[in-house]
Amino acid sequence: MNFDLLASIEMTASAAVAIAVLAIGFGEGVSARIRIATGLAAWFMLVTAMATTEVLHYEHGLGVPGLGVAVILPIVILCVAVLRSPTLHKALRAIPLSMLIGVNVIRAFGVTFLLLYAVGRLPAPFAPVAGWGDILVGLTAVPVAWLAYKKGAAAHSTVLIWNVVGLLDLIAAVGLGVVSSPGPLRLIFTEPGSGIMTTLPWLLIPGFLVPLLASTQLMNAQRPSERVLDRPPSGLPEPCARVGPARRQAGPESLSQRLAAWLGASAQACEAVVRLDSNQIWTRRVQRGSDLSVTCLSGLVWMTREGDSRDHFLRAEDAYTSREPGLVCVQAMAPSQLLVAWK
Repeated sequence: MNFDLLASIEMTASAAVAIAVLAIGFGEGVSARIRIATGLAAWFMLVTAMATTEVLHYEHGLGVPGLGVAVILPIVILCVAVLRSPTLHKALRAIPLSMLIGVNVIRAFGVTFLLLYAVGRLPAPFAPVAGWGDILVGLTAVPVAWLAYKKGAAAHSTVLIWNVVGLLDLIAAVGLGVVSSPGPLRLIFTEPGSGIMTTLPWLLIPGFLVPLLASTQLMNAQRPSERVLDRPPSGLPEPCARVGPARRQAGPESLSQRLAAWLGASAQACEAVVRLDSNQIWTRRVQRGSDLSVTCLSGLVWMTREGDSRDHFLRAEDAYTSREPGLVCVQAMAPSQLLVAWK
């Protein structure tokens, strides 16, 4: 089994992992996940066909300009689709940040660049820079994803640094590949050039994996700041209505007792019922001197508080009270209904 065949298997497996993660993360249901996976798989097959026919080859194809379009156009399409589609934009806000980070673990296969350089099939500095950069980002993706999952907003600086390094690595790799490839933009004339990157299976890297992973990192760029918003993301429910005494008596007795103990005799407390679909997120910032109580009426939710590394899962009739200042984030693991009270 030759090296190119092994690389084909590795890149196909990496693409399958990325497609599966993004389909699960962005799809709200089975049908939506199938549509997303089908679209990404069709893109993968298109790049495979382009590599097979060598339509981007520098000698008898479109060359570097065509390769540039193949890299940049998908990034633009993916980012615009996510930002312009209400469903995908909502999904971007709901998808766990750790998932968008963790998918980059497949970049650890950047060792392939080092192997190609070792056997004289790719030049320096393109192969070493691309290879070691991908290995660094891929190996650190898991600990950074874990940190984002456990620490939330507290991991903002680490996630930001990792994200910048990851994007710079992709930009450097693409740039060095272009100036090492035969054509009018070639500046590095070390042989061999990087012309094999337009052939099968190597086109799968700049034509599919690079734009797909670059898109996830551009999506990452706006996610950490969302964890420290004072208001829920646009389109998500926010407790905003005062509930009268009649509504306060409507819940089960055990819930009323809990809320009565928390509210005491204060007539200034506010309550609201919040309904969440699966994976939908609700946030609220607790100000200094204020309290927030969240009671799960139905369903299952995960919640955490800024500065608290613990995860809390609430099922029906479970309650959580926060008296410490900071952002409280709630994500529904299933369609859920909450009774939120604050003062």
